[in-house]
Amino acid sequence: MNPLTVFPRHPSAPDTYYIGGAWAPAAITAVEKRFSQGELAAEWHKQDNHCGQRLEGYGVAHNGEPLADEETEIERLRTLYRFCTQPAHDAGPA
Repeated sequence: MNPLTVFPRHPSAPDTYYIGGAWAPAAITAVEKRFSQGELAAEWHKQDNHCGQRLEGYGVAHNGEPLADEETEIERLRTLYRFCTQPAHDAGPA
């Protein structure tokens, strides 16, 4: 599973997501969602590479992944940058 996969939320049932072809409550499917520093760096560099390729006019990344439009690629890069540079919500003293 891609660690950046977005699972659709059920329209009327709170905390229920469509995972693996069925609706499942979040409590059953909850797993650790924190990236290590290495994983964040790898995702950021991958997106930075995609962003650069999109700005150069490529429609498909060198690894064969389709690229999104320029604004989407830049927004993804900015989102990952925020994840990489901001402390976790529960980091630090309680």
